[in-house]
Amino acid sequence: EAGEVGLPCCMGPGEFPGREQFLNLSFRLNRALGWAEIGHEVARAQFALGPGLKGPDPSRMCRGGKVTTEQRGPELVCHSGNGSTVWDTVRGRLAAWKFHGRDLLLEGPRPQFWRAPLDNERMGAG
Repeated sequence: EAGEVGLPCCMGPGEFPGREQFLNLSFRLNRALGWAEIGHEVARAQFALGPGLKGPDPSRMCRGGKVTTEQRGPELVCHSGNGSTVWDTVRGRLAAWKFHGRDLLLEGPRPQFWRAPLDNERMGAG
């Protein structure tokens, strides 16, 4: 099934210059099914609306600096020239990233895995 939906927003790429803007879409069931309640999210997507902020060129961060590491409890800290990263070794993800003393992350990325349920996983199957 295909269709077109008008969005009740008027913000465009020029509305907030220098800031990233994203359109987040969530598709939910409008009726209960045998395997999910009404309102269950079946899909989601995110689209960038504008160029946003320009970050540092990662290739420039790596030039000419010796990489050093140190273990701080559950964190692995990597230093190179004017940049550093902190890795959470328990969760296996990037926890912090600094360049010229400026934080480049509010928080580390989180995986968003999803798969469709199998027939034998539906409620009441058996």
